[in-house]
Parts: sequence; C-alpha cells; structure tokens
Amino acid sequence: MNARSIVNKLAHLHQLLYVDSVDLILITESFLHTGVSNGLLDPKNYYYVLRKDRTNGKGGGVCALVKRDITVLPVSLHECFAELEIVCFTVEKIIPRLRFFCCLQASIL
Repeated sequence: MNARSIVNKLAHLHQLLYVDSVDLILITESFLHTGVSNGLLDPKNYYYVLRKDRTNGKGGGVCALVKRDITVLPVSLHECFAELEIVCFTVEKIIPRLRFFCCLQASIL
C-alpha cells in the first residue's frame, strides 16, 4: 500500500489488521517519524512493526506489519545502505523461507 501518511488512515489500517485480519502489510510513503509510536499503528500489539522512517525532510518512509504468529527475522543491511528507506525481513519456519523487501525509491533532483 502506498499510504501517503498512514497516520491519516488509521481507521483503514485498523480495519485491515483487526477485521480483515491480514497476515502482512507493506507500506510505502508511511510519513512516520519518531513522534509516532508503534502502539498508535497497532494498539492491540498483534503485529510486529518494522519500519524505516525518513530522517531528513517530510514524508517518505516504509513500514511492515507482520502478524505475531508468523516468525520473522529482521535482516540487517550493510551500513552503506543506511540512508535508504528499506525494511528487510525473512519469514522463518516455512519452506522455502521468504525474504521481503519494502523500499521506497528516492527522488534524484
């Protein structure tokens, strides 16, 4: 989902999480920042929240919410990728294991 501010769409997000009971949501353009807690996104704490907020400027950012009954292993990326807006994780205990990348393409001016 390209949210263009997930905080402005919390009712829709909570519908997906708690009524539709999806297993996994990948969000681009989350517009999240340090002032937005994971508890606001998932107040019932049913999901792992993996996110990479934009550190400079407004907007951007990526986020993944994965149901807690799914075993996930966050993947650490090399420090040369620190500025990229990307979340990477592996879903464990299934064969074959699945690796997910949620990333946002940077604009070049």
